[in-house]
Amino acid sequence: MAINGEAPKTVGAGVVHQMMGSDTMTPDLKYVSPTCSGIQKHEDAIEKQKEAAVMAGARMFEQEKSTQESGRPGASDSRARLPIS
Repeated sequence: MAINGEAPKTVGAGVVHQMMGSDTMTPDLKYVSPTCSGIQKHEDAIEKQKEAAVMAGARMFEQEKSTQESGRPGASDSRARLPIS
């Protein structure tokens, strides 16, 4: 929250904020954390994102595995077979 100054456009780790004041106005910048109920909602959302990422990764590995087992070119056993005469 910006007091006596312009609110920052971005926030987060590593972001530098500069606020200019005057003789009659001292700018101040405060971090306002979420309420306890807000923290739980953040944790729930993060957990859902983790679960979605795990499922997406599992689907990628499953697709890769099925492609390799299908005998398509690029699969591990895609050598040309010649008839025995």
